[in-house]
Amino acid sequence: MWGQIPFYVYILLAMTENGHYRILEKFLQKEATSSEIRQLSEWLCRPESQKELSDYFARKWESAPHTIDLELQSNMLEVLREKIAPRPKQLPHRMFKVMKYVAAIVLPFVIGVGSYLLADKISSSRDKDMVVSVDNGQKAALQLPDGTKVWLNSGSHIRYDKSYNKQDRIVSFEGEAYFEVAKDKKRPFIVKVGAVSVRAVGTAFNVKGYDNDNTITATLMEGKIDVFDSKSSIRLSPNEKITFDKNRLTFEKAQIYDANIASQWKNNRLAFDSETLEDIGKALERMYNVQMVFDTEAIKQIRFSGTIKNNSLESVLQLISLTSPIDYSIQNSIVTLKFDKNKKD
Repeated sequence: MWGQIPFYVYILLAMTENGHYRILEKFLQKEATSSEIRQLSEWLCRPESQKELSDYFARKWESAPHTIDLELQSNMLEVLREKIAPRPKQLPHRMFKVMKYVAAIVLPFVIGVGSYLLADKISSSRDKDMVVSVDNGQKAALQLPDGTKVWLNSGSHIRYDKSYNKQDRIVSFEGEAYFEVAKDKKRPFIVKVGAVSVRAVGTAFNVKGYDNDNTITATLMEGKIDVFDSKSSIRLSPNEKITFDKNRLTFEKAQIYDANIASQWKNNRLAFDSETLEDIGKALERMYNVQMVFDTEAIKQIRFSGTIKNNSLESVLQLISLTSPIDYSIQNSIVTLKFDKNKKD
C-alpha cells in the first residue's frame, strides 16, 4: 500500500499527537475543509512550526528502516521532481498556495535526509534551480542544505542551483529575507540581489530588495558582511545598515541603534524608522495583498517611526490616521489614503 503514497505523505500519516499534523494529513489527501486549510496555512507561517516538523522528522528518520523498496524510491523521486518543477494548474489556486509552504518546510528536510538513498538520482535529475516563492500576504521559513536558515517575507523568492553547498553557497534573491548563515570559512555565503551582492561566512542579517523599490538595503545583526557591486565593496559591522540607490548606483552606510528593527516582520510586527508613507504603502500591499491608492502625491512623503504589535491592516491604518493628517477608506481590496484638512499637523 505504501508504495502508492508519496514519501512525505507516508511520514505525515503517522502524526497523531498534534492537531495541525492531522489537518496536514487531510490536506495532502485532498480532504481538508477551507477552514482547516486556513488553520494549516496560519500554522505553517509561524517560525516555530518548522522546528516542530523537523524534530518529528528527525525522530521518524532515526526509527525508520534502513532499506526501502524500489517502487517507493521511484515515487519519492517523482515527488521531488514535481516540487522542483511544480505544475500549479493541477491544483486549485488556494490549495497550491498552502502546498508551497509544505514544500518550503518539508522538501528541504526530505532532500537533506533522503540524499543518503537518492543522492545519485537527485543530482542527475536536478537540472533546474531550486526555487521557493512566497505570495503577497504570506510568509515562510526554510532551511538550506548547508543548515542556513531563511525567513521569507511576503512577495519574495529565493533560488539556488545544484552546486549549492558543493562548489559554492550562492543564492539569488528578490524581496525581503532574514538570514542566519551556517559557518563555513572555505565557502562564503553570497546573496545576489539585482546588481548588489552580500557576502558572509557565519552571521545574521536582513536584506530587502524588491523589484519595484528604488533601493536595496542590508542590515547587520551579528558578525560581519561585505556588500558590493561591480565597482565597490563595503564592510558592515553589527547595528549598521547600507542602502544602495538603484538610480544613482551609490551606497550609503549608516549606524543604527537597533538592527533588529529591520527583521521585526518575521515576528509578525511592523516596524518603521522614519519611512515614507509611500514605502509603507508598498509594504502593506505585500503584507495584506491589497492595493494602496494615494489621493495626492504630497502625502506619499509623510514619514513615520514606530513599532506596531497588533498589526492587522485596520490597526495600522488607524495608527496612521491618528498620528497624521491622513484619512483612509477600504473598499474590497483597495485602500485609499487621502489628506484630511480638518486634522491638525
